[in-house]
Amino acid sequence: MKVARKDLDGAVEQKAKDLLQKIHAASPETQEKVFADLARGNSEDPASAKDGGYLPRLIKKNPNKVDALYDRAVDMEPGTVFDIPIKYAGNWYLMRRGDAVLKTLEQMKPELLASTRNRNGYTVAARLAERAQNRLKEIKDPQKVAQELAAEANMKPEEMVKVTPFIKPTDDVPDIGSSQQFEAVIEPLNNVGDVGERTGVRGGFAIPMLIDKKEPRIPDFEEVKTKVGDALKNQRAKDQLAQVAKDLASSVSSPADIKAAAEKSGFEVGTEEAYKLGATLGKAGTSPAIDEVVFALKSGELTKTP
Repeated sequence: MKVARKDLDGAVEQKAKDLLQKIHAASPETQEKVFADLARGNSEDPASAKDGGYLPRLIKKNPNKVDALYDRAVDMEPGTVFDIPIKYAGNWYLMRRGDAVLKTLEQMKPELLASTRNRNGYTVAARLAERAQNRLKEIKDPQKVAQELAAEANMKPEEMVKVTPFIKPTDDVPDIGSSQQFEAVIEPLNNVGDVGERTGVRGGFAIPMLIDKKEPRIPDFEEVKTKVGDALKNQRAKDQLAQVAKDLASSVSSPADIKAAAEKSGFEVGTEEAYKLGATLGKAGTSPAIDEVVFALKSGELTKTP
């Protein structure tokens, strides 16, 4: 169960305890069904809720993540339920251990082959990245290193060398995205020509090299005028939309009024069934502000302001 806001943590925990009490009160013969029914009605994990809380994959312990959530179920006796709700990554979980499911060698063969290929591929890529890192530190020439290793990497030299625009923490880096690991290895780079440690990124490894930097400063107007212009246009558009929404809100008193007024103005009308706090509300997405308003409404009541 998700905790939409910190101040709701106690309420979500109590709800988890109440559900757990119902599960423990069930007889051994009916406990699995009770757990499944409660999961369908209360779980906010869409991947497992529809299947009564059953996880879509088999669970085995990961030695590299000793505190992994579902690994705890491996040590439970089949048919037992965890005694208390488990808080993990800010949310609350109830867990029941089902019977062990064994796979034949034929069933496991595709997984074993894929796992072996992935492990071997990772090992080869990691070794090649380490060689590239050492060579780059030695000669400080990315193009030459790419030419030397392109054949082994099964890539063209121009595919191996990427030049990013100036970036700052939390920026989306082209071909990498927003990566804390990548930010950690470029942080120590202070001088032009500094080479960082290889790090895993989407689709392989990256070895960063600093080619230029700008010290923190107030930018010239020419550098930011496009952003300023876009921001001004966006703000004006938001202000206009806000006024339209206020006008609509002041003219309606029922859901039917909302539908009629919105359709008359050319806006889309939507309905969300079985909404839970922290869940996605149509195209509006997730928002603590939306949760706060919805939680305070009574049945049939409308918000006074957008």
